[in-house]
Amino acid sequence: MKLVKVSIFGFVCALCVALITTGSAFAQEAAPVENAQFGVTVTRPASWESVEGNDRAAFNFKQYQSHSQIEVIATQLMTQDVADVFFNTFHETLQNSDFSRIGTEEGKSYGGHTGKESIYTFTHSGVTLKVAIFEFIHETTAWLVVAYMHEDVYDSFLPNYQSVISSMTFSG
Repeated sequence: MKLVKVSIFGFVCALCVALITTGSAFAQEAAPVENAQFGVTVTRPASWESVEGNDRAAFNFKQYQSHSQIEVIATQLMTQDVADVFFNTFHETLQNSDFSRIGTEEGKSYGGHTGKESIYTFTHSGVTLKVAIFEFIHETTAWLVVAYMHEDVYDSFLPNYQSVISSMTFSG
């Protein structure tokens, strides 16, 4: 389990640096995208781009102009304990990396998906990020939808994160 924490910590640090330094790209229209491995389709928000190269994410979207990112992460479950470890490890890694939890709401619902939503902040080099995390279980898969946004654009881009969750549809 220690390896997972170190791996997630490294990813979170790299993501923070990437959000602060990423360049601009062309906007795209909203469009459904599918992940056949997990049998899920989501609608990528307009002006966000699908980004490849993150093996642990079912979907990874970036809004280059605002340096924001939305990830959809999934793991197959064997038991409820596996979901608890998956969710808890993600939160512990953020907290051990000096992210501060500023709120949690149980029973939150988006588009028929009910779970827990947590909000964190992180400040580095004078830049404050807000991180919104929605966690839920669908059948035998645990899901995390994570939005990383600069504090000054958080309120205007939060609906994009919420729309990704609401748009999630499952096949089979």
